[in-house]
Amino acid sequence: MVIRAYPKPWHVFVDTSPDTDADFEVAATFDVEPTQEDVNYAIVECLEGSEREDELVAQQMQAALEAGQLNRVSDMLGISPASIAE
Repeated sequence: MVIRAYPKPWHVFVDTSPDTDADFEVAATFDVEPTQEDVNYAIVECLEGSEREDELVAQQMQAALEAGQLNRVSDMLGISPASIAE
């Protein structure tokens, strides 16, 4: 979705979680009207960035599990860290 609120710049919004209600991110901001190519590039970059962020979070959670940092949480939930890692 591309929106312009005059006299502000153009904004490209991307729905990064289509399974939930209204989870939009600003993918790009332009001072002049963007071309279709500019919009498409901004959308791809935003979505790929979301995937990279998800992968990074998963790696950090795995490292925390392996380091035993989440043992207290798993004890509170009554689950074992080994069952989460599988």
